[in-house]
Amino acid sequence: MTTHDHPLASKPLIHMEDLTGETLMVGGASPGPLRAVQHRVVTTLGIPHFNSNDHETTLINVEAGKGVCLSPGLYNDGSDAFAWTPFGCEETISCVLLTHDFDERPEVAELVALLQDAYRPGTALGKLV
Repeated sequence: MTTHDHPLASKPLIHMEDLTGETLMVGGASPGPLRAVQHRVVTTLGIPHFNSNDHETTLINVEAGKGVCLSPGLYNDGSDAFAWTPFGCEETISCVLLTHDFDERPEVAELVALLQDAYRPGTALGKLV
């Protein structure tokens, strides 16, 4: 994630070497696969990095030009406030919704339908998975 005027924002896909010379924000609360990618980028490229305590702080730091962030697409709120350029890596982050077979609440069905629609291939979020 970057600002729209950042040079990385114009790329269709960011590769690790594209982060050379950048400062990377990392978060201790990041899921394991993301922490692995962050660690690999920092150790391979030797780029500066700092911890961002939460997503809101990360957004402020990106807007202030303090660094870039590798962030799961599920944090993209669709507001177009930031550039969410895909990052090329092998890791994935699973998202699982668990419920009971007998759960027939309409809210659950609506949530499932919304998620399926949002992540349908060809949609903005579907391109991030």
